Amino acid sequence: MKRWAISSTIAVLAALAVLLQHSAAASLLTDTDTRVLLETVKAKNAPFSWFWSDWPLYNHFYRPLPTLLFELDQHLYGTNAAGYGWTNSLLAALSTVCLFWFLRELTDRPIGAALGTILFAIWQGAAPNPFPDWVTDFAWITLIGGAIRHRKLVRNYLPAFLVLLFFASELYPQPQVGARIIAWLPGRTASCMTIFALCSMAMYARYERLVPSFAPRRSSPLDLPATRTSQISEAKSSPLWAIGSALFAAGALASYEQGVMVPACLLGIAVYYRLLGQRPRWGWQALFWSLLIGYLWVRHSVIPPGESGYQKQQLRSSVAGGVMALTPLFFSPINALGPIITSIESGWLVLFTGQIYANLLTCVSGVTAVYQLRRDWVLALTGWALSILAFLPMAFLKMFEHYYYWPFALRTVFVIALGNVAWKLTSTAWSLPELQAPPRRSPAPGSLPHPSGYSPVS
Repeated sequence: MKRWAISSTIAVLAALAVLLQHSAAASLLTDTDTRVLLETVKAKNAPFSWFWSDWPLYNHFYRPLPTLLFELDQHLYGTNAAGYGWTNSLLAALSTVCLFWFLRELTDRPIGAALGTILFAIWQGAAPNPFPDWVTDFAWITLIGGAIRHRKLVRNYLPAFLVLLFFASELYPQPQVGARIIAWLPGRTASCMTIFALCSMAMYARYERLVPSFAPRRSSPLDLPATRTSQISEAKSSPLWAIGSALFAAGALASYEQGVMVPACLLGIAVYYRLLGQRPRWGWQALFWSLLIGYLWVRHSVIPPGESGYQKQQLRSSVAGGVMALTPLFFSPINALGPIITSIESGWLVLFTGQIYANLLTCVSGVTAVYQLRRDWVLALTGWALSILAFLPMAFLKMFEHYYYWPFALRTVFVIALGNVAWKLTSTAWSLPELQAPPRRSPAPGSLPHPSGYSPVS
């Protein structure tokens, strides 16, 4: 409990750091989309009408909950841009706290949940992220230190070096999402949806983690005493967690179109627990997917038929563009293959340049990391899959940074698993080499009889 109290405090501090990055610039209200949106809200003056109509920009989107926030802001702040900026940063801070809750329920790892939350807070910041450079430098130091300690035993330190390089690349995702979420008012559609989505996923993860058949069994007089790190606790669960998950999933659907992937992510959580050897309550998936069907029916009834001009403009012209947009989340080192092929085609002189070796190192580090992730493969696979699922429908639209907000939050699950593996490999690299004990020439006094019939003298 003490460790969770410390990690919870760290998460709150990370959220406060996000909150303090609010924008008060007057330009918040002069953006074209924002200006038209606020003028429409003010002219209509019917807050709850957005539940059965297109949202204020009238470009065929169903977003009643973020529109209500604009209604509230206009009522509270009028033309004071700072107030709107506080609301955007508050939503980002709440998203950070909700991510910690989700990481806590899914991973049950205090350090991992705290570090994942800190990382997400850094990704939302305007300041440069120093950790990728620090980890890269530490990777090279580990390579040198491991070579000094282990010499020819390359397997003891080279995997740590390569995994640390890949870990560093995962600490610096592209694009940067902070400005689009905090300093662009319509970006609150993504942060509002993320809050509901993460709460939904946290509730469902808690329900599946604490259901009676998966909870630790009752202790008996024959059990060994529990230590500080192996406390036997009585877990309690309730269907209310699953019902709450469904309600928050509905909130995500009423916030932003990306919310259609919440049922798929909830299914991914169920698969995660199944891979851990548990048996999820699959029946709840019917409720989650029924919500999606109901949302599609409401949207079809409310939104005018056909595509708006904005939607036609935003759709990518080819499937290839969507596949390329998914590449950084699928396997980022793939981006280095193109430059490698181009370099090889340019002739043998490319061997005297450093870029081809940097790209080769990027690919090798990625492949090595994938292999080493077998040590924590269930969590790594879950984080990888959830981030891709969350981004999937947005990949076929022309890129806006806030499309990555929820996927990057879920990507921290993968980064936690990767960091755990990197830590284990680094510990091996920096440990002293194993020393082989000298062989015994004869059995020790009092040992078992020697196969040859030798008997020690008493």
